Amino acid sequence: MFPMNRHVLTLILSTLAVLTVGCGTHASTPASTSAPGLEPYTPSKLEWLQFEAQTELSENAPCYTVNITKRAPDTIVVVVPYKRCTSEESARMVGVQDVEAVRLLAQAHGWKSWVKVEKDVHLLNGDGRE
Repeated sequence: MFPMNRHVLTLILSTLAVLTVGCGTHASTPASTSAPGLEPYTPSKLEWLQFEAQTELSENAPCYTVNITKRAPDTIVVVVPYKRCTSEESARMVGVQDVEAVRLLAQAHGWKSWVKVEKDVHLLNGDGRE
């Protein structure tokens, strides 16, 4: 190693400081000024539970689907529309299992005391529409 001149060391440290401050000011510019869709948003606990349950439980099987909706202020609804190629009992069983899964998610967050979970299992009409 070679001994470093005091002026060289000062120059290097000054350059690093300028670069750090310069990069920091550009990084802290709020994204909302450039795109409204990037503005910060904090979901409610119910919205978060719906999003998490939809991500974990949504299903698009040939004879039924599973969707998770919410009804304010405290209810998650497991929706299972099914076609005639499956039985009502099979669709209801899917609904029951998913209701229990949502309850377990709520319990994991400490929200079991206020979250209500319902199911809506129904037969689609002949052309597959609700």
